[in-house]
Amino acid sequence: MSATAIRLPIANIDGWLVNAVTNPLRDAGGQPVPRSALERMTGSRVGPTATTDGYAIAKANDAPLDDGAAMIVTECLRLLREQDWLAGPDDALVWIGPDTRLEIQVGDRTIALPSAADRRAADRRALATVIVRGDGKPLPVMVGSRERSLTVHPLALALPVMTGEEIERLYEDIAANGVREPLWLYDGKVLDGRHRLAMAYAAEKPVSLRQFDGTVDDAKRLVFSANLARRHLTTAQTAMAVHKLYAEDAKARAREAAEARAKAAAEERWGMEDARVQKDTQALPHGDAPAAPAERNLLERFPRPAPPRPAPKPKRDSNAGRWETIASKAAGGIVSPGALKRLDNARLDEAPETLARVESGELKTVAGAATAAAAERGVPPDRPIPQGVTHHLGSALTLINRAYGELDSEAGGTDLAKVENRIEQIIIRAGEVLEKARILCQGQ
Repeated sequence: MSATAIRLPIANIDGWLVNAVTNPLRDAGGQPVPRSALERMTGSRVGPTATTDGYAIAKANDAPLDDGAAMIVTECLRLLREQDWLAGPDDALVWIGPDTRLEIQVGDRTIALPSAADRRAADRRALATVIVRGDGKPLPVMVGSRERSLTVHPLALALPVMTGEEIERLYEDIAANGVREPLWLYDGKVLDGRHRLAMAYAAEKPVSLRQFDGTVDDAKRLVFSANLARRHLTTAQTAMAVHKLYAEDAKARAREAAEARAKAAAEERWGMEDARVQKDTQALPHGDAPAAPAERNLLERFPRPAPPRPAPKPKRDSNAGRWETIASKAAGGIVSPGALKRLDNARLDEAPETLARVESGELKTVAGAATAAAAERGVPPDRPIPQGVTHHLGSALTLINRAYGELDSEAGGTDLAKVENRIEQIIIRAGEVLEKARILCQGQ
């Protein structure tokens, strides 16, 4: 254990020892580095705490405040010299230690000094993680014996990025075993396998490619089904993915369908009006003159038959044309229309903190995400159950009360079995309404 020559009452001593001193000396490749250069770089290499760290060290050692940073550098150099990893005077410091990963004991702490290879891998992983989030930069990877730069397809960004722990496990696996599953390309971009692409780049491992030739809808299904089977997504993450993949198209289709229905209804109304006007203005048998008495007698005795009644129109499901129903069906019903509607109303794009919590898996349900988003946006929480539900339930209760009152009348006409049957149906249906309302509020 190395005893320190000065008091080090700062938590960031590893940042100074690794980033401000050891790494620049190692990166010099055996060339001498003056101590003054190390001191000049402390602000950029240590970060925003460099100044306060220096003040804390100076104060703890009864030294001028401006001398704090130089005192920390001096202590770091002393620790490295003690390990025989450093040679040369202060104006020509040379790293002579091994290039491997090292550890050094400072007081009661063990500080790791990563090798150049470790740092390159860490830098590549950090860059790869940024690219996985969809900044559009290409990643150069080996495909067979040739290098190819690949970017991520926008459809792949519908799924949340893996957690840091998941990315690290994937990196370790690919670094040890290579990329065992191919990357799927669509329109020349990676549709499935963006994390494998990123970690293959970080681990400098080759990849294999396969081309996906389906439609856009097929590509959406591939993204969703492949990740749903491979990853453990929360209810909120799944709903968010379906919303990203299908909501925009579903809303466009719903608008088109609504416009088509409105046009058809208008044409039907105009057609009926034209027919009425034509009937009212139709010329009589003798022009504008009234019918002769003999003709009136014939019409009275043999009136024209009434036109046939039009066939009843099939009842239309009022929910079928809604965008949330269209999107839910497109995704195979894995997310309910109510959950998609509530997620849309939550407007997560205006609640970045809530969005991050959903992507990380902290907020697991749509209801939780909607409530958190409303709080972040400073608006009342969304109520997912339509107002008409309570209206219809109130009407049903009124009718049941009337049925109860009818029992006091003396009129007969039914028996107990029919009453029991109807009440049993009401109880079953009421339970189904309650269960569906609970599921809707849970965002499932």
